[in-house]
Amino acid sequence: MIPLRATIVLPRDGHPFIYDIGTAAVMSGEVRMKAFLGEAFADIVGIDRNGVPTRVARDITDGGVFPSGGHKGFGLSLTIQALGLIAGSKMRNGDVRDFGYLLIAFDPELFMPGEQFRSELEELLLGIKSLPRQPGVPEIRIPSERGFHEREIRRVQGILVNRRVVERLKAMS
Repeated sequence: MIPLRATIVLPRDGHPFIYDIGTAAVMSGEVRMKAFLGEAFADIVGIDRNGVPTRVARDITDGGVFPSGGHKGFGLSLTIQALGLIAGSKMRNGDVRDFGYLLIAFDPELFMPGEQFRSELEELLLGIKSLPRQPGVPEIRIPSERGFHEREIRRVQGILVNRRVVERLKAMS
């Protein structure tokens, strides 16, 4: 199964609420990077070309990754992939299992005033963030908070890139 992405963006004051998830146990970029570096995953996250479960990234590149969330994750992943057919996923390489992005956009103001939507979304998110936390959990994070925080750090400190990747890029140029 090809890892697929589902992204939902909702307007807020400040940074938008973004839920961006891969529907597989690991994403293809992570598999390719670990395969390039000769690494394995800590857990079994996919199968080799013969269908044997494995954590070895190079073997997964010839097989596939498991969906996240077991059978429910498989259903979600398959549904998103089926919707990707609308976006022409077969056109890229002629294989309906290969590729596809589907973007569905609508304005929340089609359903309610925009300010009301943003206000109710803030109320929902603040309610979740104020829930009691488990011991050792410093905060409840909302999807996209870590990403926006990390983006600000990277703007100051730069982007970290594995040395082998840098060497490979230099060799390619």
